[in-house]
Amino acid sequence: MPQMTSKPINIYEEGELEKIAKIAETNDRMEDFFGQKRDGWNKNVLDITNDAKCKYTAENAQTIVDLQATALAYRQNLNDEISMFLQKRIKEKNKLKKATHEKTVWYALGKSPLGLNYKMISNAQMSNIIDSHVSEVERGVELIDSHIDFLRTSAKILADIGYQVKNTIEFYNLLTKN
Repeated sequence: MPQMTSKPINIYEEGELEKIAKIAETNDRMEDFFGQKRDGWNKNVLDITNDAKCKYTAENAQTIVDLQATALAYRQNLNDEISMFLQKRIKEKNKLKKATHEKTVWYALGKSPLGLNYKMISNAQMSNIIDSHVSEVERGVELIDSHIDFLRTSAKILADIGYQVKNTIEFYNLLTKN
């Protein structure tokens, strides 16, 4: 009995795969960029964390004050980046909505190469098909979300270090008053 080979079904219109590949390439570059940004922030936070481990004495008081000031400046920089990436996320989310709308209308009008439309398949099936078309656009939004979460966590770590320094100074003052 001869073996049947199936040809892959193409649900994309001409040029759409190239458009998706271009978005994927942009997302890959964005992922690399975020990785480099995370590496830089991880180094900065680690340096602050290591400095915060020092024993507080009158001799290193300036180091502790500098540490607290640096942590505060880094937190402000992180908050600025969070704000910037939240604005970028709004733009990317808008692109996702437009792409989803475009594909919904495209299928509703029966424009797909397979002639699929909402009358032929369930809403859940159509939703899955549309999601496959816009997956790279959605990936861009998720990359930004992930980076924003990282920045927020880093800012919280720096805030915790600031409280640790404050508490260490208060404890030192309490011990030296006696």
